[in-house]
Amino acid sequence: LPRWSRFQSEFLRIAYSAIWVDKINTATHWLFASDMGFNVLKGDVEITSDGELIMCHDPGFTFDENGRIIAYNSSNKTLIVDMTYAECRSKVYAENPSRYGQYCPVADVDDFIKICKDKGKICFLTIRATNTASVVEKAIEKIKYYGMESRTILNAVQASIIDVIRENHDADEIAVNFVAPEGQAITTAQVDNCVAWGNAFISIWADGVTTVIDNSETAIAYAKQKDVPVLAAVNGEISFWNYLIKKGVMGYQITKPNF
Repeated sequence: LPRWSRFQSEFLRIAYSAIWVDKINTATHWLFASDMGFNVLKGDVEITSDGELIMCHDPGFTFDENGRIIAYNSSNKTLIVDMTYAECRSKVYAENPSRYGQYCPVADVDDFIKICKDKGKICFLTIRATNTASVVEKAIEKIKYYGMESRTILNAVQASIIDVIRENHDADEIAVNFVAPEGQAITTAQVDNCVAWGNAFISIWADGVTTVIDNSETAIAYAKQKDVPVLAAVNGEISFWNYLIKKGVMGYQITKPNF
């Protein structure tokens, strides 16, 4: 069965959506992360106005007068849900766009899943879109098409999204991961939610802050008792990763391949 225990032999080194030395959410990025030794590739899915899935970390973009992207994650956005697939694929960044580089800002979901399959990686797919039910069904359809059900974890920062996943897709079908709010310790109640969902991970959004991990110790121990693996979303250096491992964390999202 495609339970999380199928991943037990692997410590999950999850390539964050933006590795600091390469482009974000593109085939180039995922291939680079694969070559660097990450065993899990992360991507983020949104849905366009014409109902197509597209890989992008944020829900929209800010444009200059020439229609080029000048901000990737701002409050003043043209939302992807209001753009067609063709529009999203046609956009490029303005010159000198900081670390993101000048490149097409979005990619095909099929590219992401195929690269995970071809490279033997675990697919860590973040569901971010507002039209959650539609996105979940379309994403799982593609995952099944490529035979990746047992090598996929659907990731979400809202419990409501995982509830939607579990409405039609039970624990024997697909693994899920719940990310606790940024900078907050995980709780035993959140672990209980994971038990109820089944085949579920829980992630601490720590970003290198040890106190967040320290304050999660009781819940980490409880998660171990309940057979719920704990991950961390983290940009920390290798000393922090080693600290996480000692605390019982079974994997982490990272931006620097220094393992």
